[in-house]
Amino acid sequence: MAGEPSRVILDLGCGTGLLCNAYAERGHHVTGADPSNAMLEVARKKPFGSAIEWIQASAQSFRSSKRFDLIIMTGHAFQVLLEDG
Repeated sequence: MAGEPSRVILDLGCGTGLLCNAYAERGHHVTGADPSNAMLEVARKKPFGSAIEWIQASAQSFRSSKRFDLIIMTGHAFQVLLEDG
């Protein structure tokens, strides 16, 4: 995404905001969502934390009228959407 125009990015299950911070540093408009307020508190303290919209929500409960160019879920965040079968 380097050298491309700025994008609107959502990181579901953003945790402490490592990727959110990296994308914001590159000029992208970033929203980070995580169910853990403790994780979001750490994320807000990152160098670009004030440029990011932080939302306390799980992947299942997240709602937004915003349109995103890219939605990412890293690590094990996607597992909350799986059902035992």
